[in-house]
Amino acid sequence: MTLYQRYSRLPIPFSALGLERGSEKSSYFCTPRGARVIGWAGVDGIHFCFVPGYGEAVFAVNPMAAEDHVQIVARSFADFLSLVLACGGSAAIEQARDWTREKFDAFVEKNPAYRPRQDALDAIAGLGVTAMADPYGYLEALRGQTDVSTLQVKEASALPEAGEPFPVDWGGSIHDSLRRHRPARETAVNAVFSWGEEEWHVPKLYICAEGIVVDYCVGVEAERVKTFWRHYEELCGGDYGVELSEEQREALGQNPLDVAFHSVLAVDGMELPAKSGSGTFWVPEGCGSEELAEESRRTRAIVEHYGLDESKAWTFWRGSYPWKKRRGNAMKQVSLRLIRDRVSLTAARFTDPTVGEEIGFVHPATGETYSLRIAEVERQTIDQARFRDPDTVYPEHFVALTAAVEPILEGVTIRDCDPGDQPRSKNSGAMGVILFGRRSAGLTETAERQTIHAASSLYFSPPRSVTWRAVVQIKPMEDKDVCLQ
Repeated sequence: MTLYQRYSRLPIPFSALGLERGSEKSSYFCTPRGARVIGWAGVDGIHFCFVPGYGEAVFAVNPMAAEDHVQIVARSFADFLSLVLACGGSAAIEQARDWTREKFDAFVEKNPAYRPRQDALDAIAGLGVTAMADPYGYLEALRGQTDVSTLQVKEASALPEAGEPFPVDWGGSIHDSLRRHRPARETAVNAVFSWGEEEWHVPKLYICAEGIVVDYCVGVEAERVKTFWRHYEELCGGDYGVELSEEQREALGQNPLDVAFHSVLAVDGMELPAKSGSGTFWVPEGCGSEELAEESRRTRAIVEHYGLDESKAWTFWRGSYPWKKRRGNAMKQVSLRLIRDRVSLTAARFTDPTVGEEIGFVHPATGETYSLRIAEVERQTIDQARFRDPDTVYPEHFVALTAAVEPILEGVTIRDCDPGDQPRSKNSGAMGVILFGRRSAGLTETAERQTIHAASSLYFSPPRSVTWRAVVQIKPMEDKDVCLQ
């Protein structure tokens, strides 16, 4: 059995690593012909694959990249897993080509592997794979040694210029269409509605033999985008490669261009969940960074094609809804349900609580009052034998905490505010990666109250003090039902 086959059979949450299991075939225009997809990042259509003629070499494909959509990231699958262990997932691997070593190291260090991601990393290490000592150096050298310009990719047509036809077909992305598919039949719906502070447009339905394609255009006031990017620049010091901490992102607020939602299309009473999608954005001049301006130059054709207000900023999302069975008759009724993704907000912070202490907090969305009663606080250690890399020393001290929440509050967790200590190489001191951060939380419920079990991050010596935060999940908007036809 090959290493890939053993990996594929692991009972782990692959999505936590940015290697979600899914279709082994990709319809994206930039995927090499005959490629076998081994994992999906879950964002922007990014995927990792084997390519015929290149053995076990692993390639990363990014349909949203400005150019060079395909890059080689590992000579073998064993090397790829070694990179995953060193980087705590796939995100840094795909983005490394755009970063300096300093940005790469900063990203990896500030993205600790909490459960369930760490459970997946531990399982991979159990296959006999060890973390790569210098992942950035490996990726940099590999790019300089491998020519991917000869790879055959699917033909694609870019976004049209203003006034040109706007082809949409099944399997194409919002940026381009696939010439091997028949153009979709358009049905105008011109649905315009408000959802929160956003202006939503669903101009048309695109009917294909495989299903329905829908373009969503979400407009926000340009000033909101300007304000967000101004605060972001203040936090990151103008360095866009620095990954913000969870608390910094929360303090910054929601990026108005990041519209996180999922949807279900209903056709004559039959629900069609979205299978895939791709997105982009457009902002007026002067709204943000040069990166935003460059993407906006590419997407102006969408704004002009749909006749959108150019004084606003726009997020675009193209969703595909496959038929559950072949249809031969006209559609009589089409409706849409939009569901906004939940977000995390800190409701309380507290330091070194004692058993019996009661901590009150107010729900940041509802204003209702809740209390945390501390039941247990215990300093513990984790056995080094749990870690399988003999060349690395891992932090082993943490604080375990148990608290009762009254009344019952769905979606509440307790987390350490500090990311903890980094693992260290026995030979070369501190490592530029983090492989374990313990901030997991579980809960049990009775009819009247619930109990949360939490653990702090890991430290090399018993922490003198731990500051915790109670985090609640909220739904920023109620579901939206829209009749399209």
